[in-house]
Amino acid sequence: MMRSARKVVIAGAMALLGGVGLWIVWQRPLENPRVRTYVFDAGAVARLTEDIALRFSRRAVERTEHVKSLKPLPDDRATPPDRYLVRNTLNPNDGNIVLTDGSSRYVRYVGVTLEDGKVTCTVARPK
Repeated sequence: MMRSARKVVIAGAMALLGGVGLWIVWQRPLENPRVRTYVFDAGAVARLTEDIALRFSRRAVERTEHVKSLKPLPDDRATPPDRYLVRNTLNPNDGNIVLTDGSSRYVRYVGVTLEDGKVTCTVARPK
């Protein structure tokens, strides 16, 4: 009788642990290895300028890839005076920049958003 009670307790504990494990996995968001997000403090900046976007997008890519010789790619969709930053038409404090090492083998897309003194950079690797 004692052995069967022990088996029931062990089975119950394993079921409980399995349920907790499934709940933890369910609650964790799925991470995409091709996308990384970084948040930087920009101080009292109220408007996203192209210089700020370039500076923080380079920092984000350096943290992701540890590469320092990146150049922004001019984009014909950028509106003057911007040359590299393609702004969101609904939110001028949001835009995209393409950084490259000069070859087609290393390209990173960076989404840059300024909100409440924080610059959020989302670095994405193309497929």
